[in-house]
Amino acid sequence: MPRIAGLSICILAASVFWYGCTGAPSAGPTAEGLAALLDAEPADPSGVVELKSSIITGLASPDGSAVIVAKVLGGQDWDADKATFMVRELPSAAEQAGHDHGEGDHSDCAFCQAKEGKDLESMALVRVVNESGELFRTDARKLLGLKENDVIVAQGSGTLEEDGTLSFTASKLFIRK
Repeated sequence: MPRIAGLSICILAASVFWYGCTGAPSAGPTAEGLAALLDAEPADPSGVVELKSSIITGLASPDGSAVIVAKVLGGQDWDADKATFMVRELPSAAEQAGHDHGEGDHSDCAFCQAKEGKDLESMALVRVVNESGELFRTDARKLLGLKENDVIVAQGSGTLEEDGTLSFTASKLFIRK
């Protein structure tokens, strides 16, 4: 009997290990989502902070159109009934390479806060809309096959909310692989 129990535990452990390595089966993109995905990355995207600055200073496109590049925020709450998600600024290669302040407290470091998704200035809310401009009523992960920490390049328009949050309405997206 102990051998059977041991064998069962080994099979269960191997199954959990295999599932953990391969991840859950991809739920997307759906047919609707495919229509919103681009085959090629749009040129000249702005980061979150740059786009916010352009809107504040009035240098943004008069019609509000923009292209943004950002990383899908990890650990966020996903809405099952809306294609919305949070993104954050991508750190530049120079920032990543030159960033080192030892093992001390990171709570006052803007780079570390942005990296951990705690710096609200470097974050934006993305809403994915269809060709009619209506918000898709499907979880963005299912709609687009999106995952946490994916890098997206999106076409659309950006606005600032009263609290200073960048709200980006995306009509087309490219997911970097």
